[in-house]
Amino acid sequence: MTIKVEITATHIVKPSSPTPDHLKRHNLSLLDQLSPLVYPPIIFFYDPKPDSNLRPQLMSSLSRVLSSFYPYAGRVNEDVFVECNDAGIPYSEAIVDCSLSDILKSYDLNLMSRFVPLTEESIEFDHTIPLLVQVNMFKCGGIAIGACSSHKIGDASNFFTFIREWANVSQNDNPILVPEFSISSRFPRLDFLNFDTGIKIQLNKKLVRKRFVLSASNISSLKAQATPCTRVQAVTALIWKCTMNAIKKSAKPNITSSIAMTLVNMRGSKKIGEMLQRNGVEVFTFSSWCGFPLYEIDFGWGKPRWISVTNTPFKNGIMMMDTKEGNGIEVWVNLEEDVMAIFEQDHDLLAYYGADYPDVFIGVFGSVTLLYSSRGCLGCCTKTPFVTTDNKLTENLGKGQLTRKRSIFEDFCSSSTYEMDYSLPQSQISASSTSNAAVDAQCWSSALEPDKATMDWNYGA
Repeated sequence: MTIKVEITATHIVKPSSPTPDHLKRHNLSLLDQLSPLVYPPIIFFYDPKPDSNLRPQLMSSLSRVLSSFYPYAGRVNEDVFVECNDAGIPYSEAIVDCSLSDILKSYDLNLMSRFVPLTEESIEFDHTIPLLVQVNMFKCGGIAIGACSSHKIGDASNFFTFIREWANVSQNDNPILVPEFSISSRFPRLDFLNFDTGIKIQLNKKLVRKRFVLSASNISSLKAQATPCTRVQAVTALIWKCTMNAIKKSAKPNITSSIAMTLVNMRGSKKIGEMLQRNGVEVFTFSSWCGFPLYEIDFGWGKPRWISVTNTPFKNGIMMMDTKEGNGIEVWVNLEEDVMAIFEQDHDLLAYYGADYPDVFIGVFGSVTLLYSSRGCLGCCTKTPFVTTDNKLTENLGKGQLTRKRSIFEDFCSSSTYEMDYSLPQSQISASSTSNAAVDAQCWSSALEPDKATMDWNYGA
């Protein structure tokens, strides 16, 4: 899918009231010092706004919030402090030549960087700017709000608190939270510390980022294998295992050992930094945004339809966030191309995620079985299915025992046991499931006799 995103205007939004003199300098902390120089992006996709005062509403509320979150409107000075000079933040407006529904049909991660103000190509931009915003308007009136914040200024919690307050003020002019920027008094920076995060920018290598969706039920099954653990720990362990297997099978040097760690005790940070700088060390970073109520962020015209990150030039970066329903997890994995090709075919990974079709339904019409997802019909067969070429589907197919991966369905099509044809003409039928929920399924008219078939819908796990 190709789209055109045209920047129509760029403004500098400044705080609505000046920062007091005693707050003009915000010292960076040890935690800021240890943070990599990255700008984590996030994009909120919203349905069309009913009225047309979007621009003044968003800009005015942003200006008000910057008065309380004043370091975001300043400039970073030599990685030591933020000069809170009210210089303001770049605020871009863009128009997109497609509808929001087109984006939500494809979930094309290669397009996401078009909706944020920073991309791989702009990696050498002015790093003294702490925050950038881009507001994108789709043909249908849908909106995508993209933002990037320097990790040197604050972590995800700080960044999301800022966006939440911006949304609250935009929605109903609520009083603004007054944050406290005093962490440097608790964790002062250390001038002598030499710490390498191990996060490498790979502009000259082919990196691939893909999205893997794990349902709540699959995560529960995963957790049951290693209790007690949290869902984030369980998913992290799965991704870690599969990435290690992928690297061992790739053309990379053999990995003889691996270690997973979380830096809590700062006393060992210098030794960790030295270890990460050694040749041959493969560093994987796992970040979790799970638990943050991002899908509650409402600028005044409803909650987000979807929240996304973008492709990044950082090797071996793994990001996790909640699905819209809040009980599943979206995993964004950034690997080199050859490693990703092995990783996404890992047997253990395929058993727990549905990257392309997170909600697959099995419909049984007498002797006809239909594979259907919310994105359309995957195919149907006129013989009773009992096994696929990769042994992933069994007699329990109609009970939701289905590994949800596009390649599985391609195997399903190629097997001599099944008769499926993506090129056949389609018709639209509506029916009611046993739970009386309306279901619109795109089916092949030559495969069904809707007036004679009895329908039994079984939802995949």
